[in-house]
Formats: sequence, structure tokens, C-alpha cells
Amino acid sequence: MKLFDFLEKLIGWIPVLWRDQDWGGDYSILEILSYKLGRVKKCVQEGHGIKKDRNRITKHISQAQDLIKELNRDELCKKEWRAHDKKWGTLYMSFDKTPIQGKDYKEVKLLRRNVKTKKDEKQESKEFKKLMNLEWKTRKDMIHKLFTILEKNMREWYD
Repeated sequence: MKLFDFLEKLIGWIPVLWRDQDWGGDYSILEILSYKLGRVKKCVQEGHGIKKDRNRITKHISQAQDLIKELNRDELCKKEWRAHDKKWGTLYMSFDKTPIQGKDYKEVKLLRRNVKTKKDEKQESKEFKKLMNLEWKTRKDMIHKLFTILEKNMREWYD
């Protein structure tokens, strides 16, 4: 690799690494993966290292990038969350002024305007947990699909 090519590649990575946080979880990891996939896709499209099936290969890379984009938008189950907020009200925080069991910190309560009774609180909590589980399962399924695409196709992305 020539020095100019290396420097060009290094400069391309700077914005990605600048935004990266070690504590960023799957968001940061997927952003790095998406950028690398974009670089590979560009090479495939330009015919570097790949002689056949370029359209099929770029389609698989694009599918993986689309999944990453959807995962990182963090809007999974948005329709369901909107319906939940419409029914129970938007979530807000309340801070209790009294210390908890002699500790310095205060109690934080997550509340919704339409939760009026203990029965409402129990029902809203049950529905909230159900939505959290749905979102988690949806996210897990999408990550599985992403890595299945990579597993099945990645070895073909070069000759």
C-alpha cells in the first residue's frame, strides 16, 4: 500500500473514530461495521478484486448496511410506543425531596399523566414490560439477520 493511499484511508476513518465511544455499545460497533461495509461495497462496485457477481455482492452489503441503519435509528416498535404514550401519557420524571433510608440520593419516579390508580400503574407497567420485550426481541432478530447475511456472504466479497 502506498503512503498516499494509506493516508487517504486514515483520513476517511477519522470522522468515524471521532464519533466512536468505547462505552457506545452496539451503536458504535455497528457504525464502524457500516463504514467498513461501505468501503468494501465501493471497491466491489469499482471492480477491485471482484470479477463476477458484483451486483449480487453489493446487494448483500447494502442489505447489511440497511439493517445497521435501522438498528441505529433506535426507532424499533415506534408505532407501538406511540400507542402506549397516547393511552397512558408521555413518560416524565419526578424527584422525591426526601432522602431514601438515610442515603444522600433522592428517589426518582417515572410517571405518566393517565396513570391514576394502583390498578392503572400495574397495567401500564405490565404493558410497558411487554413493549420492552417486543423491542428487545425485534432488535435481537435484526442483529441475527445482519450477522447471518455476513456469515453467508462475506467470504465471496473478494476473489
